[in-house]
Amino acid sequence: RIGSGQVCVDDSHCATEACNKMLSLCQCKECDVNLLGSISCLGCEADQYCAPVENNLNECLISAATISIAPTGMPVKKPTISPTANPSSALPTSMPVKATISPTT
Repeated sequence: RIGSGQVCVDDSHCATEACNKMLSLCQCKECDVNLLGSISCLGCEADQYCAPVENNLNECLISAATISIAPTGMPVKKPTISPTANPSSALPTSMPVKATISPTT
């Protein structure tokens, strides 16, 4: 089977099982935007779907639902869990002193 953009006569010639018979070209297999990443969208990446565009040629398109906006600031939601201990109470109040023993004569 041949890949997208190659000359074809029938769907069975194309790896995507979709031959545009008007243009005699293999193309992605038309699928619904709700099937992103499914085997039904042959010829497209996992985050794309296939739909007809100009000249009735199918193209892989990116769904607006898959475009995400990166966060730009700090979260505004306060933590829901409080600390269980006061960190300052866990610290020692004095540092241990190393004792030196002098030999007695």
